[in-house]
This record gives sequence, C-alpha cells and structure tokens, in this order.
Amino acid sequence: MKLLYVILDGLGDSKYEELGNKTPLEYAKSPKMDELAEEGVNGIMYPIRKGIAPESDEAMFSLLGYDPFKCHTGRGVLEAIGANVPVKKNDLVLRVNFVSVSKGMIQAIEPNVSEQRLKKLANFLNENIRFERKIEFKMHHTVGHRGVLIARGRNFSSNISNSHPGYKKIQGNVTSAQTIKGKVLRVRKIRALDKTGKSEFTAKTVNEYLRKAHELLKTHQINTLLLRGASVGAPDIKKLKQKWLLLADMPVENAIGKLSGMNVIDKPTDLKETAKLILRQKDKYDCVYVQIKGPDKHGHLGNVKGKVKAIEKIDKDFFGYILRRLDLDKTTVCVTADHSTECRKMAHSGLPVPVLIHNGKDKDDIDSFSETKARKGNLGTLNNGIKLFEKLFKS
Repeated sequence: MKLLYVILDGLGDSKYEELGNKTPLEYAKSPKMDELAEEGVNGIMYPIRKGIAPESDEAMFSLLGYDPFKCHTGRGVLEAIGANVPVKKNDLVLRVNFVSVSKGMIQAIEPNVSEQRLKKLANFLNENIRFERKIEFKMHHTVGHRGVLIARGRNFSSNISNSHPGYKKIQGNVTSAQTIKGKVLRVRKIRALDKTGKSEFTAKTVNEYLRKAHELLKTHQINTLLLRGASVGAPDIKKLKQKWLLLADMPVENAIGKLSGMNVIDKPTDLKETAKLILRQKDKYDCVYVQIKGPDKHGHLGNVKGKVKAIEKIDKDFFGYILRRLDLDKTTVCVTADHSTECRKMAHSGLPVPVLIHNGKDKDDIDSFSETKARKGNLGTLNNGIKLFEKLFKS
C-alpha cells in the first residue's frame, strides 16, 4: 500500500458560539473528508505531548517518527536550510519576524509588508551593523514576514530564550506557543538559560544586535525584530526507510524533508494543481507527505469564518479532485494536523487534533471528520505523532 499523508496546518480548534457551538471543522461543509472518516478509522492525537502547544517543525518531527525532545536543535537552522541559506557548522541561527513597535508594544506579529521592502531592510542591516572581536551577523529575508539571522565568529550557545513573546522554550529546544489575543505584546529581552559563560555571552551579544537594529530602523515602518529558535548545528536524524515525496508551503517543513531523505519539490499555491502534481508523481514514491497551511493562517488572525472557508476550499479543491482519481484500494490516506491553532487565542494551542486513516480495512462508526466525533473513534487517543507513524507502518 502507498501512503498519502495530508497535514492540514493548524486545523484543530475549539467551539464558537457564532458557529452554533461547533468548531470550524465541525461547522465546515467537508463531504470528501467526511466520506474518508466514515469509511475509515478515527481518533485524536496530541502531536508531541499533552499540555504542549507545538510549533510546526517540532510536530513534523513527531509525525515522521522522530522524537523532537531528542533530535530537535532549534527552529533557526531549519528555517535556513529550508530557504537554502548557507549555514556553517558553528553558526548561531535564529528565526526572525520583522515587526513594528510603537510605545513599546508590538503592533502585529505577522505584519503585511512587501517582501521587496523586507529584503531591502535585511540588506540595510547587513551594511550598517558591525561588531568587534570578529563577530559577524548576517540577516536573510526568507518568505513573507520571516527571516533568518546568522551569527558567526565565536563559540555561541543555543541555550538562550526567545525575544518573540509568542513562544517559550519548555524542554531543550522544544517550545510551547503562548496565547497572544487580547494581550499587550512586547519584545522580550533574550536571557541565558544556563549559568555558563557561553550562554551569557550569546544572550548579551544578540541583545546588542537587537539594540543596534532597532536604532537603525526607528524611522521605518518595520522597526524591530522578534527572534526565536536559536540553534547551533542541524538535527542528526536517520533517513526514512521508504521513498518519500514532500510538498509543503514553508521552508521549515522543506528542511525536515531534506534532512529525512525526502525528495522535496515546489508545492503549487493552487490546491487543485497540488492534487494534480501528486497524481503525476505518486507512482515514483511509496509515500507522499503534503502540508497545507490554509487553516493555520486564519487561526493566527482570529478569523473564525475565514478558517471555515479555508477548510471547505481544501475539501472541494484538493480532496474533491484527488479522491476521484486515486486508487483507494492501493493507497492509505491519513489526514491530520500538526497542531491546533485556536482563533480565540490567535495562536497554537495544546488542544488535540483529529486523525483519520482510510486504508480499506480498519473502520469504526464515525460518520464525519471533526474533533468531537474523532474522540469516539477506534483509534482512541494517541499521545504523540510517533504513535501515529507507527500505526501507519504496521497497518
């Protein structure tokens, strides 16, 4: 059996009065996913561990059978690898959000600014920020409001906190997202997370870079940077045994795909074109991993109705096209999410996500795909994505 592994980024959510006390997935008209759920087996899953609101990279490790508590070295290096930014062995790499601050408050975590302007800002910082002691910082714009900051020239530590208020390190390099809706958001000072001189030096140096950047950008619309996911060195993970194809929207997923031995190709922005590409390529591979970001975007914006529409569009344009042309007798289809993104929090949350597996043999009494129905399915509750990965390759 071949595998189509579909990850709907940020799919899970809580219930809303404006949706008749339903979640966006429950409320959405999604007949194709409902059909898969009715003909398959369902359950819920905590992508990493109960009580954690994971980032997508950490969840993807788990969904591919890797333990993020053991292998994850930080988000920064993954952003760089996925965006084809050159990184050396001892570089300190951090993920960047370009943001604007007024009277000490962050105006938007994900500002709507042209990529061309952000590329110019990155170059401006590179031309004007200098350090003594042979330390060099280089800023790279990647995609949207995102970037990568690389520090080179000293023996840096990754054991520092984030300046980004939306994510907090909780164990090693694993983070948990923080609620941001309704809160006054401020840039946090980066702290050393241990007592070593190396970590304290790293925190001091990065804070000095942020001070210099903010001073240079104070007359610009985008006037400061949020940093998170400090990393030194890439994850050392074993290659997946099967032959995999990856189609994903973001650099971080592409990086994990490369590190795990997948063939990574550009994913079309159009959902129907994505389905067509999978159908053209599927015979070359044992497994296809496809990540679709739509629901997550609206969750971060707090847009409940937008999230409903995004789910309906995925069902119609992606599943509606591919399921009519896919041989389900020879293909296992698994649909799940990397995390919940709650509209009421405008952030990732620790809520479990629904899971369905359609393999032509396992079945339960569930008749639609939703968080509530999935709780009653025969898969039960999976404590992490590794458990799901194991099930997929035992079935």
